[in-house]
Amino acid sequence: MLKKLILILLIATAPLFAKLDDLEEVNFPLNSAVVVDAFPGLDLLAEVMKKYPDLSLKVVGYTDYIGGKNYNKNLSMKRAEAVKAYLLQQGVAASQIATEGRGQDQYKATNDNREGRFQNRRVELLLYEMVNGQKTKVSYERLIALFCGRDVSGVAMVDDHQKIIKKLSELETNQKAIQEAIAAHAKEVKAKEAAAVAVVPEEKAEKDKWQSSHFSHSFKVSPYASISFDIGNDDMDDTNGRLRGNYFRPLNDNVALQMQGEWYYSDDNQEGGFDAAMVFQRNHFKMGGALSYKKINQEGWESALLGQGSVVMNLHFNKGHFGLYATSGFSDGDIIMHEQIDMVYARETYLEVVDQIGLDFGFLAGKNVAVSGSVAKLDTDLSGDLAADLTIECVAYDNYSFYLEGSMNRSLITDDDNMRYALGVRLGAWQQPRYSESGVVSPIKIPAIKYEVKTREVRIGNTAPTADAGMSQTEVPEGTVTLDATASYDREGDTLTFKWVQVAGPVVALATPLEAITTFEGRAGEAYTFMVTVTDLYGETGSDLVQVVMQQAEVPAPVIEFFTATPDTIDEGELVNLNWSTVYADHVVIEGLGQVNTSGSIVLDPRETTVYTLTATNEKGTVSETVTVTVIPEVVPDPNNRPVANAGPDQFRITPGVVQLDGTASYDPDGDTLTYKWVVVSATTAVDMSGADTATPTFNAAASSTYIFRLIVHDGKGGVSTDDVLIQVF
Repeated sequence: MLKKLILILLIATAPLFAKLDDLEEVNFPLNSAVVVDAFPGLDLLAEVMKKYPDLSLKVVGYTDYIGGKNYNKNLSMKRAEAVKAYLLQQGVAASQIATEGRGQDQYKATNDNREGRFQNRRVELLLYEMVNGQKTKVSYERLIALFCGRDVSGVAMVDDHQKIIKKLSELETNQKAIQEAIAAHAKEVKAKEAAAVAVVPEEKAEKDKWQSSHFSHSFKVSPYASISFDIGNDDMDDTNGRLRGNYFRPLNDNVALQMQGEWYYSDDNQEGGFDAAMVFQRNHFKMGGALSYKKINQEGWESALLGQGSVVMNLHFNKGHFGLYATSGFSDGDIIMHEQIDMVYARETYLEVVDQIGLDFGFLAGKNVAVSGSVAKLDTDLSGDLAADLTIECVAYDNYSFYLEGSMNRSLITDDDNMRYALGVRLGAWQQPRYSESGVVSPIKIPAIKYEVKTREVRIGNTAPTADAGMSQTEVPEGTVTLDATASYDREGDTLTFKWVQVAGPVVALATPLEAITTFEGRAGEAYTFMVTVTDLYGETGSDLVQVVMQQAEVPAPVIEFFTATPDTIDEGELVNLNWSTVYADHVVIEGLGQVNTSGSIVLDPRETTVYTLTATNEKGTVSETVTVTVIPEVVPDPNNRPVANAGPDQFRITPGVVQLDGTASYDPDGDTLTYKWVVVSATTAVDMSGADTATPTFNAAASSTYIFRLIVHDGKGGVSTDDVLIQVF
């Protein structure tokens, strides 16, 4: 019902107080993203958006100039999201709302005073509808029209206002009737209470007598409360103020509930606190347990909430008391500032409750004057590790007193002691020290929360670890070789896992490939390359290579394993294959042919009997072997003439495939019939020849190959002739 009345009031007063082009803005306290303003306007907006699902809303957040640019950018987005969250709670669909944070980019007022900064800490509401296929901004006037279900113009608007005003008049009449009924009921209850008091005048007199026996002249067994206000000055010469309220309700003569609240204000700091305690008192001993909360709003900080538990024990004596108390924080650590150091670490500034152990005391210094105070040792590493306060209170009239107060390290603890001096007044019935006169339970002094500012570095990212496989090793003796990657490290200190693999050299077995240190058996004269890969807890990896070169083994004298000629006897014009193999040789020479490989073969066509000598040499010496190839010369009987062999022109091809050799140009001067024989002199690839005993054989030539063939022709009368041909395939 109340919500509907507020909406009606908004509609009725819209033409008087709202700009017709803009919707109402939402303003925020300093460093806050909590919606505390403009609820009626937001409720009206929600009703219209639920009624018209095609409407779309853009929520744009802004800040004042206080704080860094990135901080304000994030804060403005949080404010926009807070308004969106409120509208979602009212039933608006999430698809209708978009948010944006513009930080401190656009000011609508000056930042030189508090009022201007408050106006700049805002959220703008931009509502749109589709008109003739175009996106059109909805004004405040149009919003009211949509709420009423018609256009806001002319007589219709006036008629709507008259109906609303008539409705408000009816509500006012009903309200007056309700108020009159309540007043009559209250008068009746008051009369009954007066009659009840008249019946027991002795009880009232006893209460008055008991009350007057106390220092405050206002203490009663029934609930009582007070409010106080003081203005102070600190050692930075800043003026500040504090407002406190107290409530005390005895549950019986020995047990009571105590609650109190405090609000502290200065130009750059606002603190709000709430305390609740259960108090027990019997004769001269009093004990209380309390829970306390404090909200910190420091300029330039994010707000923080602190919580503390405390135990208080007092011993009363004639006109005075002393006691002990101890506190312990149970809620702290709220981050008030966040600063990114690099991609991996950020610095967080946070608040931490400081635990206390202290002495509480109080005494009467006269009929109307009381002195009270406390001193505490603080559990902190800072230099300001003591806290104290002293209050002198004077009663001027019943339920009215004034006080002087001095305190050291009142709330925020730093290396330097912070002093505050204040003058204040207290209104209401709040018991002063009443020590041994009565056994009725009375309030305790609840220790105030004290806190300090701390910083810490937190992990926000990760970088890849650095692998170190160790220095490359040379001239390593044959045997066990150690690989060591213990110099690998992770910048963030994460635990690393290791994996060794071999990437070059004769294959060996690693003893422990998943450990930082591993071994293998190396052979003399070999070279090995290994890679280690390290992995951190987040899956990032790093790799490094290490090479191990073994000592060379002692070189023995060279050895010729074999040196042969196949066949070792040939007819003139035929071919012979020389084959050889050596070990440990650095230099191998065949006399007449020059330097050759340490092992190999070659095709020759000696024209006469030839002795071939193979010599193998290294630093240890020289060895030689010989082989003789006997060539039987062809005897041509007179008058026969030798034939003429013609293997055809050399061929150069660009494609592989079947190649035909052509020896048809061969002839015999005597006209004798020729026989043909083709042999392979050299070839890049194996040759499978078809028709090797014909004048035109064929074979398959491979790509990028070179072939040399020899044609041998016989005339049948002892005459022989040869010719070579080159086949080159590109």
